Amino acid sequence: MGGGMSVSIVYSDALTSLGWGEELFDNLVAGKTGLKRANEVFENLPNPELAGMIGTINGICGEERVPQILDKAFRTILPPIAYASDLVVGGCSLGDLAGSDAGNPRAALVKAMEKVWPSKIPPTTLVSSACSSGTDAIIVASSAIKSGMADIVTVIGFDSLGAGKLIQHIALGTQSADRARPFDSTRSGTSFGEACGVMILANESGMDKLKSASIGRIASFGMSSDSYDIAAPHPDGKYAANAIRNAIKGINLQELGYINAHGSGTNLNDQAEAAALRLVFGDYLDQVSVGGTKGALGHSLGATGIVEAVLTLKAMNRRLYPPTTGLLNIDPQLALPLIRHSQIRSGSHRFGLTVTFGFGGVNSALLMEAS
Repeated sequence: MGGGMSVSIVYSDALTSLGWGEELFDNLVAGKTGLKRANEVFENLPNPELAGMIGTINGICGEERVPQILDKAFRTILPPIAYASDLVVGGCSLGDLAGSDAGNPRAALVKAMEKVWPSKIPPTTLVSSACSSGTDAIIVASSAIKSGMADIVTVIGFDSLGAGKLIQHIALGTQSADRARPFDSTRSGTSFGEACGVMILANESGMDKLKSASIGRIASFGMSSDSYDIAAPHPDGKYAANAIRNAIKGINLQELGYINAHGSGTNLNDQAEAAALRLVFGDYLDQVSVGGTKGALGHSLGATGIVEAVLTLKAMNRRLYPPTTGLLNIDPQLALPLIRHSQIRSGSHRFGLTVTFGFGGVNSALLMEAS
């Protein structure tokens, strides 16, 4: 989807298990990981040998984690220009039905905003589309600007990982007993985590009001649904491919230098994603750098889309593509041009693509242009 009013990015940052700000990206480029053993974070887990590693935020304790995460994020990564927003769009999964954070994440977001906003908070809505929530929140915000409904929109994607949610994913078989190894021949599941990302979007009028320069642009986006299975992606990737095609429609492929893959590390997701990318790009895919962050940060559920959008934009602007932490041996059946754990590739291409796939067959792709 493209056309209409231009959507500029004037600010972006993320609070993660590896920190925030420049330190976050520097740690990622260095191949560091924020993952730790789950039984070091949560006591009395049943079958702790199955719990593997997780990516939780330092200083966040107990089960009621969403308010703590939002409070810390608002202290560290929410800039004062957010207070000029016409609209706030949140993104969070509702998959925490067994924990104390279950309920209404929009209410938690509004409550956290009321603590820091210097005046009446703007209209606030929330997108919940499983692991694509953060990406879809950016898409909703972009659409609000393109339609002329808003000049400045702040997007806040957040999610928590409590013991209850972790136990659910162990039961589902999606949490690795080892650690996330995206696209690896020995991959055995993901490593769940938590995070909060903030991205502020504006049109030209909004940038004038903020006196802020553009650090990038939402060039386009695509969305699709598998309509296949509540938890598994369509194995041949054809519906995920539709989302990607819609996002890159109209660009010169030679201007695309970097793809941030969803790369959860589960057997089914990585197979379907590799198939989707090959369907869209064919042999040209081998000329693009493909990487993923979940082996470093963990899979932060509803926050993962905005976190990875923040990092994709940073990679494009720094002209530095971080490695796929956790990857040791690329699965030969996937045949992807992955950035290895020991490699850092530089480039100066115009566009970067980030993709997210969620339970229920939700597929989202976001194309961003570097500044």
